[in-house]
Amino acid sequence: MRHWCFLWMALTTGCGVMGGADGGVDGGQQPDASGICDDDAMAGLARRADGGAVQVRIQRMTPEPAEKGDNTWILRVETPATTTPVGGAQVTLKPFMPQHGHGTNPADFPGTESTTGEYQVGPFNLFMPGRWELNVHVTPDGGAEEIITFHACIEG
Repeated sequence: MRHWCFLWMALTTGCGVMGGADGGVDGGQQPDASGICDDDAMAGLARRADGGAVQVRIQRMTPEPAEKGDNTWILRVETPATTTPVGGAQVTLKPFMPQHGHGTNPADFPGTESTTGEYQVGPFNLFMPGRWELNVHVTPDGGAEEIITFHACIEG
């Protein structure tokens, strides 16, 4: 029996199952399937869907950068060409962790418009380390839904 335990420990340690510097369960940044852990979510960043009628700018985020635990963002929905704020839109944040195939509970965080074109989402709990996709679903008044994605790599 002792030999089997030793063999199991040697195999699992060699494969990274027990964690370590490879970004495993020790809480380091975990890459997606391509090996990339892109962390682009930061205040001031604006992004839009391909051919989208609106863009979303992260106005403020608490904390910055995003961290494990509760996060709150102020998002600004604006026109891409003139950055004019777009009021009256439906805004929902849907965090998703592609490496593990799950989101958060609850799955959706509706935005509350505080001033014209600015929407507060959260607090939303990024409850585990790794790469998160932060999908912002925006439906302008009278328009079609667009999905804009930001990324965050959460450390343990």
